[in-house]
This record gives sequence, C-alpha cells and structure tokens, in this order.
Amino acid sequence: MGKSVNEVQSIEEIYSDILKGRRESFPRGTWMPANGGFDNFKRCFRWLINQELKYDREKIIDVYGLTFLFDYKLQGAYARLLRGKSTYDIVNTCFPEHGFKPWEFHVPVGYWDDDENIREALHWFLHEHLNYRYEDLVFLTYDKIANTKFARVVNTRFDCKIGNMLEFLYPTGDWTIKIHERKNKVVSEKMSKYFKERNRNAIGQFE
Repeated sequence: MGKSVNEVQSIEEIYSDILKGRRESFPRGTWMPANGGFDNFKRCFRWLINQELKYDREKIIDVYGLTFLFDYKLQGAYARLLRGKSTYDIVNTCFPEHGFKPWEFHVPVGYWDDDENIREALHWFLHEHLNYRYEDLVFLTYDKIANTKFARVVNTRFDCKIGNMLEFLYPTGDWTIKIHERKNKVVSEKMSKYFKERNRNAIGQFE
C-alpha cells in the first residue's frame, strides 16, 4: 500500500498548497474527529495566523470572524467541526496564549443576560482598558462608552445612565449622589469662570 498524502505532506503544507492554488481541497476525512479533525484545524489556523499572515493579537481581533475562515478556505472545517461554536470559543481555543475576552468578538446569543458576564466585562473595560481607578469613576461620562461594544448593554440594561451602571458594579458607592455633586461642581466652576471673565472685560472698558 502506498503512502497517503498526509504521510507525504504535513497538514500545514497541504493547507499552503490550497491557498496557493496548487491543490483544490484537503484530503478526504481531514476534518473527521476520528482523524484528529480539530487538531488539524487548529494547526492550520495557527499556521495561517502566525506564519503566513503574521498577525498579532490586535490584528486578529480586527479581522477574525466566520467570514475570515471562509475567505481562507477553512469552510469545510467549520461545517464539520465548528458549527454552533461561537467565534470566541474557536479563536480562544486555538490561541490560548493571547488571553482573548469574549466581548472582543461577537458574543454568543444571551451572553449579556448573565449579570456576571456584564460585571466581568465592564470591570475589564473600566479598569484595564480605560485605566480608571475606583476613585476616578465619578468622572466617567457616557461618551467614553458610546462608540464601544459596551454601549448596547449600557443602553439597554442601565438606560444609558452611568450612575445606574456604577450602582450595579459597586452597590455601596452612592454614585447618584457623587455624580450629582460632581456635575454641580463642574457647573459652579464654569459659572465662576464666566463671571470672572465678564468682570475682567467690564473693568477693562474703564481703563
């Protein structure tokens, strides 16, 4: 019995030939679980990202999705192995070293229905992404969230109100009072600046 294609070429070499048009498809049974289907997919995916495209973590987040897998000839693996899995589950399993977060991709249906998911995501966003300390949160404004992936959950769950969100995250913080006091202070400072400037201009007219 002659050697199979898999014994002659590695799965990465076969995949490279497919992308370069030297081969039409993967060998029959490549994606079957009994033949190590997911390991074959993982090797192909990692080779594509690390060797062929040389994408870093941020680039993966920017471009990866189901369309990406189809564009790079991995639709067979998706159909036989990955259907029903979230894009996050797939990429995180293949690249555990990057420590991806679910909300960096398209989250599964119902993800934001879980309070713990919301709490974990918003803690990460506020303290790791925005680098806010606890004592800085009183200065947080909606525009910091408006154009992010978290806007929808803040809009629907917290009625677009930062105070409601902070009360959820830190129930003992008295955020409504703190935010009200901060806004009053800002208004007071603006009014003080306005009257000082007006008085300065009025005095200047008589000099």
